[in-house]
Amino acid sequence: MADITLISGSTLGGAEYVAEHLAEKLEEAGFTTETLHGPLLE
Repeated sequence: MADITLISGSTLGGAEYVAEHLAEKLEEAGFTTETLHGPLLE
């Protein structure tokens, strides 16, 4: 299956929680995931 990168940015952590939960569900479905919390874009 596809590799999926989840990018989240959050002040209070809600988006990070959603991204981690989504990554877990995607991995259960056979996808490979990478989660980036607040990455720097150049």
